[in-house]
Amino acid sequence: MGMSFQQVGVVLTLCVCLVGCGSMSEPGSLAKTQKLAERGVASAQFDLGERYRNGTGVPKYEDEAAKWYRRAAEQGDAPAQCRLAVCYRNGTGVPKEEDEVAKWYRKAAEQGYAHGQYSLGLCYEFGVGVLKDEAEAAKWYRRAAEQGDAPAQCRLAVCYRNGRGVPKEEDEVAKWYRKAAEQGYAHGQYSLGLCYEFGVGVLKD
Repeated sequence: MGMSFQQVGVVLTLCVCLVGCGSMSEPGSLAKTQKLAERGVASAQFDLGERYRNGTGVPKYEDEAAKWYRRAAEQGDAPAQCRLAVCYRNGTGVPKEEDEVAKWYRKAAEQGYAHGQYSLGLCYEFGVGVLKDEAEAAKWYRRAAEQGDAPAQCRLAVCYRNGRGVPKEEDEVAKWYRKAAEQGYAHGQYSLGLCYEFGVGVLKD
């Protein structure tokens, strides 16, 4: 039910794929997107960053992707802030810099953006750009979990399972895995199954 330090970079990178899904403009509107981005419209700047990241209607160009994410992020666009954090995590279009990873996730988290909250929790759990702090990790996982973020619900369950930043409490383990499972989140379903198999917070069944 846990996660190793080696996995956290993958998680910080891959879980952001959910950010902004479906937000990219259709190929025919590239010129409009470019014009709006140049005029300072944050959503268009984010879309243009996505285009350069994916090579949609433009050549793939990591430096340009990071540039447009930054412009949107500096205007407070939370999905762009999370994308920029990933750029710093992986060194795509910018140097690898863990302080910047935590900085941009924090900006998104403090706006109440669930993905930013979850990712900042990972930073605190594994010491990415901040000192390790299990209580802070659990705090940010909880904020995201209470908004229905299934990965955060599972991480919070792990915190309760192992007593990391919160007391050990098996009822809470099962509770948070159940919330993730009922959203159709596969890891939550698997982990809730384990709870029933071994009687963790529920009767064995």
